[in-house]
Amino acid sequence: MKALIRKEMRENLKVTLVGLAVLLLLILVTYRNYAWTLKNQFFAQDMQPLMGNGVVSMLSFFCAIFGGLLGWLQVWNERHRDLWAFLIHRPLTRTQIFFGKTFAGLLLYLLMPGLPLLVCILWVAIPGHVPAPFEWAMALPIAAAFLGGIVYYFAGMLTGLRQARWYASRCLGLVMAILVSIGVMNSFEFWHGLICIAAGIVILGTAVWGAFRSDGCYEGQPVSGKAALTTVLGAGLAPIVFIVMLLAIEVAFRGIRGDEWSRYVMTKGGAIWNVTSKSDGRSNVRRLVVDLDHQPIPEGKTGGLDQSEWQRGEATTSSIHLPSPYSWRGSESFLRSYRFFTLWRVSSGTIWYYWRSQGCLVGYDLTTRRFVGSLGPNGFSQTLPSAADNSHHSVEQSWLSSGHTLATSNAVYEVNLDRRVARRIFTSDSERILAVMDLEKNGADWIYTLIVGEHSIVLLDPQGTLVWKQPFQAPSGWFEDRLKLSSLEPADQYAIWASEIVRTNSPAGASPPVLVTWFGSGQGAPQSVELPALAQSHEWPTLQKLLSASVPPVFVAMTPLLDGHPWPSTIPKELLRISLIVALACVPVVWWLGRRYHFSFVAQVSWVGFIVLTGIPGLLAFLSVQEWPARESCPQCRKPRLVDREHCEHCGAEFPPPEKTGTEIFEPAGTAQA
Repeated sequence: MKALIRKEMRENLKVTLVGLAVLLLLILVTYRNYAWTLKNQFFAQDMQPLMGNGVVSMLSFFCAIFGGLLGWLQVWNERHRDLWAFLIHRPLTRTQIFFGKTFAGLLLYLLMPGLPLLVCILWVAIPGHVPAPFEWAMALPIAAAFLGGIVYYFAGMLTGLRQARWYASRCLGLVMAILVSIGVMNSFEFWHGLICIAAGIVILGTAVWGAFRSDGCYEGQPVSGKAALTTVLGAGLAPIVFIVMLLAIEVAFRGIRGDEWSRYVMTKGGAIWNVTSKSDGRSNVRRLVVDLDHQPIPEGKTGGLDQSEWQRGEATTSSIHLPSPYSWRGSESFLRSYRFFTLWRVSSGTIWYYWRSQGCLVGYDLTTRRFVGSLGPNGFSQTLPSAADNSHHSVEQSWLSSGHTLATSNAVYEVNLDRRVARRIFTSDSERILAVMDLEKNGADWIYTLIVGEHSIVLLDPQGTLVWKQPFQAPSGWFEDRLKLSSLEPADQYAIWASEIVRTNSPAGASPPVLVTWFGSGQGAPQSVELPALAQSHEWPTLQKLLSASVPPVFVAMTPLLDGHPWPSTIPKELLRISLIVALACVPVVWWLGRRYHFSFVAQVSWVGFIVLTGIPGLLAFLSVQEWPARESCPQCRKPRLVDREHCEHCGAEFPPPEKTGTEIFEPAGTAQA
């Protein structure tokens, strides 16, 4: 075992050194770009290098490529038949050979890129290097990128071992690794992504181990290896089937009856229109625009229905996000720096952030890159607030557009960074503050502060004087865009939409009424109007119905969990029904092939259960994973028999000896003379 490990490390050390050089070059380029950003003060949200989207994406691509290449080379360099036969006939079992090669490969992977990334994390953690908040949890995105490369390592090994064509099922292990990466990128908690990575490592690792046991073939593998390989092929085929189905629908059903949906929009002048959109097949969308009295809007007022002109005439509307008590996902993904801090602004050579876990503003000197102090409800301090101070001023939710105010769960403070003071302008004793938004005129002059509580919406001027207040009931369940703000012309006019949701043809029933309120400087008392509910269709769009036929039923059933919706009440039952019907239609094909090739009853039942769960991708995996031996007519019973069996499965007869051609050099057993 030790000799095998030393051999693997010696043969693949050069690949590791080349990868190390490439990684160091990428890190150097990233640091130069970061230093240039600080020097020229082109600040953005991703001021923490560990959390930068570009850095994490670069490391994810590098670890995936290096891990897959390392795993593939460990196997492909020994695919020569004589060399492979020599390797597997060493005084080691094939399982020991697998663990020896895997241990050496993972050790090389741990050294590179593991050590350089660890050094980078420690460098960022040392004060004076990065003018931004640091928590050890900020290293989790890089850890996820590093661990994700192990999935590609096993996928590369499986690609090199599989006895299949390159253009067929050989590379499907890499497709599954890509699906794992997509799952990690869409995870809101690190442990969610860790589950995806662990599942990918276990499944692909078991498939590689099974392939070692059988020289890359399906037959001869243990049951766990067969199950893992089938899972890999099914997962790899699922996105391919979905894309093929989508392209087929695009080409063949372009002229089918389109879907129809309605929504309210507001123009820059404050007028409200009801826009009904109808898709013509897949590419063209027709819009019918009427006012609130159901009178058509002449084309002269809308500038026609050209998409670019339509967007220029529509008011800019942004959502005011509210915390959802039923969302398990949290407010931000662990990959995003918004989860930890928000870039506030730069003042007098100091860059300020809102640090969520500390519940205050923190400043860093741009010259020394060191911590300056914190500013919160208790004023300025050269240290971070203590746990006792922070417990009374924890911010439940803060969405700040310009950085004039700081909100806690029960108060709003005006912040002056130059003087480093915080002045309370609003106190809420009866309800919790959910969101705060500062409104500006011409992008500079602070004119209003919009405060959303659990039971009311309050509008204040910069002096803290109440301008307007209206009742508001925060949603108690899952919701999207229940509160929106439209910026009108002139620049100091606004409109707020309460209980608005996106109108689509979904089985959610009718949309609730919408309360729209206009307010602005010089307008007087705010004016409100309640818009009628927009009815929704209870039928799923045709495109979703057709695509659901290609999606495994188990995935359709688990979709609400992936979206953070309550399960199982929100399972799309109609789409699940279509997917199950297609899966059941595949069962006779599997049963007939199992009978044709004389599978055992247990094997047939297992495959049927797999097909019911996975549908068309599972059927294709079933066809891809089997070797499907040839069949010849039995000389005795004349029925087709499998050539890979010693006896006929119908009559039990053996294969007849081959006909003599005169070139034989061995006599039959028992004919030799003493």
